Amino acid sequence: MNVGTVLITIRASKENYEMKNMTVIAKIEKAEGKLTLSSYSGTSTNGNDLVFAVSENTGDLSATSSDTNIATVSINGNTITVKPTGKTIGTTIITIKSSSNINYNEKTVTYLATIKNPIFTGDSGVGCYADTNGDGIPDGIIFEDFKKGGSGLWCGETYSVSTISSTKNYYVSESNYNGKFGTKNVLSATGSGSERFYVMSLNDYNNSTTGKYEDFKYVENGAWHVPLQNEWVAFGNSFGITRNNYSSFGLKNVYMAVDSMQNPVKVDIVDNRMSEPGRTSSTRYYLRLVRIF
Repeated sequence: MNVGTVLITIRASKENYEMKNMTVIAKIEKAEGKLTLSSYSGTSTNGNDLVFAVSENTGDLSATSSDTNIATVSINGNTITVKPTGKTIGTTIITIKSSSNINYNEKTVTYLATIKNPIFTGDSGVGCYADTNGDGIPDGIIFEDFKKGGSGLWCGETYSVSTISSTKNYYVSESNYNGKFGTKNVLSATGSGSERFYVMSLNDYNNSTTGKYEDFKYVENGAWHVPLQNEWVAFGNSFGITRNNYSSFGLKNVYMAVDSMQNPVKVDIVDNRMSEPGRTSSTRYYLRLVRIF
């Protein structure tokens, strides 16, 4: 029976009594709507979708996300899919409604979706950007991974990086960041343990102002420091930097490094060589800092 009103006539009769009729107005109201979820919360830790089912709904379904920067939501039949956007992390409330109709009231239930940063599980982090201070802005590019180690030749010099087995954990804090070194994920560190990566700054020191050895020899910025010669060799080799492509990486032609005795080393990308001009040389360099992360 549908909702509404109905007239019910009651007729009573008995021998020796007059027949009586009584009319009653009966009101049929809507029933409470129904809506059941197979799950009422979920957590995505690796960028995976959260999927759950709807049952017993008494009306048409709709779904919304309280924060579409965190995740969006879609419906396919009785299946609800929550898709992380990759823009940011956090918690969003998914509201599912079963609409009212002639017999049932609207029913609303909620699903709590928690989106966490994907843990970095890649074999090597080389080529990924690094957010070393956790401020959400990439400030370096990874050029060596201590879990992999490596060796090579660049600018006529060799380098070797030894391996370590245990490091702190890292997660993808931003997916597909587009910078001078291509479109790659950004890694951030979490927890304690040994640093895993060598990182070169994305920008030259002091707004690309050149200086002599005496100007740069003591430059430090927290964990950032003047690179050793072999660190520059590893960096150049990892990205295949040459006189023909260095500017596409945002690099200049001549940089300063130091050797193991803190003597200046001229890194000449255009001439494809390294030399030691001496501490008192008037040679002017650009400077780009490195750190482990």
